Amino acid sequence: MKELSRLVLLVGLLSVGSAQEKIVLTFAGDIMAHDVNYKMANYNHIYDDVRDYLAQDDLSFANLEFPVDDTLPYRTYPTFNVKIPYVLAAIRGGFEAFSLANNHSNDQGKQAMLNTMRTMRAMHRVYGTLSHGLRESPSQNFELAITTLKGIQVGFLAATNLLNSSVGSEMVFYLGGWDRFQNTLDPSKRQEFIEHVRNAARQVDFLVVSLHDGVEYGTHPLKFQEDFYYQLRQAGARVVWVQHPHVLNPMQRVGEGVILYSMGNFISGQRHMLTPSQYQDYRAERGDGALVRLVFDRLPSQSWRMRQPQIQFITHFKEEGKGWVVRRLPELLQQMDAKDPWLNYYRYRYEQMRQRLRMLPSRWIWQDMVPIPERLSRWKSLGI
Repeated sequence: MKELSRLVLLVGLLSVGSAQEKIVLTFAGDIMAHDVNYKMANYNHIYDDVRDYLAQDDLSFANLEFPVDDTLPYRTYPTFNVKIPYVLAAIRGGFEAFSLANNHSNDQGKQAMLNTMRTMRAMHRVYGTLSHGLRESPSQNFELAITTLKGIQVGFLAATNLLNSSVGSEMVFYLGGWDRFQNTLDPSKRQEFIEHVRNAARQVDFLVVSLHDGVEYGTHPLKFQEDFYYQLRQAGARVVWVQHPHVLNPMQRVGEGVILYSMGNFISGQRHMLTPSQYQDYRAERGDGALVRLVFDRLPSQSWRMRQPQIQFITHFKEEGKGWVVRRLPELLQQMDAKDPWLNYYRYRYEQMRQRLRMLPSRWIWQDMVPIPERLSRWKSLGI
């Protein structure tokens, strides 16, 4: 009986000692706007199958790969534009945080960039959304976007290493650290951004850095890119979230944080011309994506502990009477008729997605770990 009492006391004390807060974040890839996407009658249908899933976290992140200018018509590749209803559908679908910095940010010139910022500020006022990556003039700083979740200050910043033109480049958080045409690096600009991230990390409890970079349609970053992302993680970015490849890439745990090398496209029209037999076509993988859910616990020591990432594979699916929507896998496979000609297509894509989005070997940042002496002293105080 005495031993049982001691065991109950031990469990109780350990429960108190491990009391913790947690934040839950979900990361998607690129929200694109090809003509088959914006010609839909109701954009809300895009999100019908993921809306409930995205409602289960504290913040969901996506990259808006277009300007948002209501004074211009919708436009598709190579120079995109959407209007407010297209972004409103994403918010109603469950997304609350948006990167605005990418190679298409300045597709419609400076005025469209200003209109994008005004639209996103209005979204923040009405819906409480976060966005980052643009500014009105070079005299302004790229102020960190900050929100408070359960008493935890979460900071968000978005930058791009790629632009399709120099028009209005001073209005985009543009690093310019890599000339993709000359394949040359500018170490000074990379170091400048690392210091920017280091300073931002000091302002908040938890920092998310969005970086539009990587190799378009590449399945893994180049070595110098991978090293750069690791340096950003070392500088204090708890999550380094990369977009631009438009196809799934692996991810890597770095201490009590993570680098997401690419979540693929959340929605696009890049596979709309394919037939069921073209599951190996190069365009097929551009309809593959993932929602990666990360749960972080803040321990009494104020250090962070990251749980195992949760992966929800998603795919682009043409829904009768609706258009191209996002569907969850393997749920979609379970619902498809055995005689459906698309069944083998999606089975193949699912296997490819599982192979592509994998955890690379972990890298460690030791200051992220809970101090061992603190844990040992707790056991010592119990006489064990």
